[in-house]
Amino acid sequence: MNTRKRLATAVLAALVGLSIAASAKAQEGTARASPGEGTALARSDRQDSGRSFWNGLVSSIRELFDDISTAADADRGRDPSELASRRVAGENAERGEHAGRHGRPHRGRSLRPAKAGERLVTPSHVYQATVDLVSEVRVLRGAMDVAGHPRPTRSREHQAPIHAYAKILEVKEKTARVQRRLGMIPVSVEPIPGRALAQDDVYRGVRALIEELRRIKRQMVVKQEIEPAPFVGGKVPSQVYENLAHASLLLDGLVGRSTTANDVFLRIMRVHDEMRLIAEELEVSLLVDPPAVEGAKEPMAVAQQIVRATNKVVHLQSQLGMATSSVPSYTLGLVTSADVLEATNFLLAEFARIKAHLRVEPPDSEHRVIQNKTTTDVFAQILLVIRNLDIMSKAADT
Repeated sequence: MNTRKRLATAVLAALVGLSIAASAKAQEGTARASPGEGTALARSDRQDSGRSFWNGLVSSIRELFDDISTAADADRGRDPSELASRRVAGENAERGEHAGRHGRPHRGRSLRPAKAGERLVTPSHVYQATVDLVSEVRVLRGAMDVAGHPRPTRSREHQAPIHAYAKILEVKEKTARVQRRLGMIPVSVEPIPGRALAQDDVYRGVRALIEELRRIKRQMVVKQEIEPAPFVGGKVPSQVYENLAHASLLLDGLVGRSTTANDVFLRIMRVHDEMRLIAEELEVSLLVDPPAVEGAKEPMAVAQQIVRATNKVVHLQSQLGMATSSVPSYTLGLVTSADVLEATNFLLAEFARIKAHLRVEPPDSEHRVIQNKTTTDVFAQILLVIRNLDIMSKAADT
């Protein structure tokens, strides 16, 4: 499309140049014309010629931009990976032509493949993929006779790609549990990349999840295929996140259980991994042992401490000169372990943002087996996160 725009600009410039030349020629002819009737005829001819020329100019421009608009309409709704491949092929061909004309390689951008849908993937494309994801989970639930309906998901505004990516990791962990349950080699759950993420990262993550679910279908000899979701524009990141959250809750039926304290404890261990890397960059030592906790704690108490930790993370981002995230509003009513896991995802994503800001490499992927943990154990670990955040904030101040 950029090539077409450059072509349109060049043609327009050429046509304007021709108009200037035509105008000059007409004026020259007028200067040579005889007075009286000859002058009137020359003036009439010049006016007719000018009108003809400008009508042709406008028609040419209209046709040229109509072609570009038609091409854009044809591209709308296509798979972003296909569009990226076509665009890169065109750019590479153009650079090759440039090299042929000048006898040397083009010294602009390197001839690299574009990322999946580079500059093309929108939340609407990601949403389309998440609809397919939910459909694949539903097919598996039907094949395994899983009944019931999960509770409605809560909308989360101000979602950045990294928050959706953290949710993808949650879905991937549950997918791996289903695969282990079926005796399959489970998918590896990698940490959040140590860089800024974009919509194409989320898109690729969702497509990878779909492929893992189809691998489960092949293992179970499930022949049913989903109807691919149509592309619908105007979708926003919060809708993408809602679909991912819905897929996660639907997977609980395939895992055979709901989210437990063990799952939340595992996620907080990953938060500790991220914090240690950041602390090394800040040259501070963190506490290792969680504080003692008196009495049993409920998920509500854990959620309250996660809200405290979230505000401290945002404060640390401000001290580090980062663009801070908006703290999500939590309704601390009936809180389940799934809600606590959801809040912990936000913590994990925000620490990953700090890690990317400091250019800290992500931790090595590590598979942990967490058993027999209680909500009280989770509560103690969140208190440890808060205390270590205070230490990191002091280091950032100095």
